[in-house]
Amino acid sequence: MRLFGLICLALATLPQVALAHAPLTPDTPMGGAFFHSALTWDHAAMAALMGMWAAFIGRPSIWVMPIVAMAAILIGGALPMVDVSLPGADVAIPMASVVFGLCVLFAVQPPIGVTSVMICVGGLYLGQIHLTGMGPMDWPLMGVIGFLGGILAAMAVGTAAGALTYIGRGEFFVRLGGAGMTALGVSFLAGAMMS
Repeated sequence: MRLFGLICLALATLPQVALAHAPLTPDTPMGGAFFHSALTWDHAAMAALMGMWAAFIGRPSIWVMPIVAMAAILIGGALPMVDVSLPGADVAIPMASVVFGLCVLFAVQPPIGVTSVMICVGGLYLGQIHLTGMGPMDWPLMGVIGFLGGILAAMAVGTAAGALTYIGRGEFFVRLGGAGMTALGVSFLAGAMMS
């Protein structure tokens, strides 16, 4: 346990060293993409729900789902480069939030293959819509890294919330959170369908 604490402390200090001369601000490619993905409600809700659901299901989903999501986001971002466009992109992210929220609310725990496919579909859309929509940048790789970092940050928040499942009556509150996030997803979906 002591080793784990030391590793966490070391990792917590790395960003300050690495970013000593390049602050993570919204006016940099990496910072703009990070803050866009972590603080835009539809992205953050979908990513947080992925993390919440992964923690709710437990192992191995808690490790597999973020990896699948990141890979799918990168592939989704690359699809337009080979002239592939996914249909219904405007409603896909809010719809994914509704589906993932319902999975948390109703304690759905499918096999890892099913959850991976579901996360993959959501990630493909997220990548297609946002990695290709970032527009030209001086440092596009920094924008992609920032976007993925923001998504991972939102997933980590969701994973921490989902981990409450294992504490006393935490499952009730996690499922209640799933209900609230589902309602948020429904409002996003309604807005997407009206525009």
